[in-house]
Amino acid sequence: MIQQSNVIRVLIADDNAIVRQGLAALLEQEPDLTVVAKASNGQEALTMFRQYQPDVTLMEVRMSQMDGVEAIAALCTEFEAARIVAFTVICLIAVGKCNQEISSALHISQSTVKFHVNNILSKMGANDRTQAAIFALKRGIVSL
Repeated sequence: MIQQSNVIRVLIADDNAIVRQGLAALLEQEPDLTVVAKASNGQEALTMFRQYQPDVTLMEVRMSQMDGVEAIAALCTEFEAARIVAFTVICLIAVGKCNQEISSALHISQSTVKFHVNNILSKMGANDRTQAAIFALKRGIVSL
């Protein structure tokens, strides 16, 4: 049995209720993960983050009200140690999109895409995008 202090506390932020529930169900199957909160938009994610102080946040980039990019910027400004995985970016990496295509699809700058890609690679311990995509597919984070 894993001690409670070793459990990774996760916040899920996605505007699609089915995605939120599905991710929560997948994550809860892991003994060292627990979903502490779910948010349907960026503003809600900020509120939930402040309240629950999760170890990791899974953030959809495209959401209503405050999108994930704005929420990530606000969280990183307020909480320097915030660890956030931009979910849409890893999904687009997994289907082979380049930075320019991701930038166009998400209406964000290529430098923002590079920032997210580098964070994803670092958090996954991956050496390159292909390794990150394989990791995400094998772990059920994304599906094709």
